[in-house]
This record gives sequence, structure tokens and C-alpha cells, in this order.
Amino acid sequence: MDEEMARIWRLIGKLSDARWQHAAQLGVSALQVTLSESYPPEDPTERAVWNELTSPQNYGSLRRYVRVELDEGVTDFAKKLFGALLMDAEKRWDSQGIGPAPR
Repeated sequence: MDEEMARIWRLIGKLSDARWQHAAQLGVSALQVTLSESYPPEDPTERAVWNELTSPQNYGSLRRYVRVELDEGVTDFAKKLFGALLMDAEKRWDSQGIGPAPR
């Protein structure tokens, strides 16, 4: 794993940790979190990591990371998370007016 992929991996770990901590504070069960459709996150810590992951300068690395992970096989929860991250990252890329997001 190169440095950019490792950085995305660490950020996704931070996002996951923040999500579980926020759920615990709210008294939400692990099952409820896993089945939740609620993305993007609303907790300030989650939102900060989310914004970093989906920033236009991270788009290429995020897309490459997700492609590798999907090829290796991931849970349905991870598929939903990756889909939501990529959708938001593409919107943010497009909002920059620099052309369509690379595929």
C-alpha cells in the first residue's frame, strides 16, 4: 500500500471510530449503526473527517482505495459507506468547475 492509500485508509478508520463513538454517546446499538442509511454524518468530528476524505484533492486516491477494497471484497456496510463517500466526493469535484470527475 502506497502512502496515499495508507492515508485514505487511516482517514476511513478515523471516520469509523468517530461514527461508533457518536453512536455510543447517543445509545445507538451496533446493529442500528450497521443498518443505518444516514450518510453523510452530522457529528462534527465525523463531518470533519468526511470533508477531508471527500475533498477534491483526495478524489483520485479515494477512488483508487475504494476500487481496491471492492475488488478484495467488503461488507455491505462498507459498500454503502464507500458509495456515499464517492458520491459526495464527485459532487465536490464537480462543484470546483474543473471538469467531470476522473473515473
